[in-house]
Amino acid sequence: MKKLIISAALMLCANWAFSQSYYYRNQSPKNVSFQVAPTVANYDNSMLIGASIGVNVNERFNLSYFHTRDYDFSETYMDNRWAGLYAAMVFPINDCFDFGPAVRLNTFNGEWKKVFVGAELRVDLGWNTKLGFEYGMGEKAGGSLKLIWNIY
Repeated sequence: MKKLIISAALMLCANWAFSQSYYYRNQSPKNVSFQVAPTVANYDNSMLIGASIGVNVNERFNLSYFHTRDYDFSETYMDNRWAGLYAAMVFPINDCFDFGPAVRLNTFNGEWKKVFVGAELRVDLGWNTKLGFEYGMGEKAGGSLKLIWNIY
């Protein structure tokens, strides 16, 4: 009787574990997700730290607001700020990499700058995390590195 109870308990635990893994493995992807991305950027020879928040559509199109700043003191501003709207359309290269064009409508220290056009490479790190590399040119050359978390 003891062996029967122990084997029944183990079978129920195995069934429960299988059910959870089956649920997460077969969860359907959502068409629209929200994104938060801590960012390290380089624009106008300034190392800028900040974040962006936005919307992903099918993990291919991204529209977000970004705001970065450095903490060096200059004559005109306490710090340099690079902010604005960001849009990217990435296409899959293989299972782990996505690549595509990116556009930023941006301000630097409160002044509107020329449209920043670049290219972005995203590396898939897991279920809802990606690492993004971007380089481009507007009025000045710049680039960014961001850790993208999709919040469902």
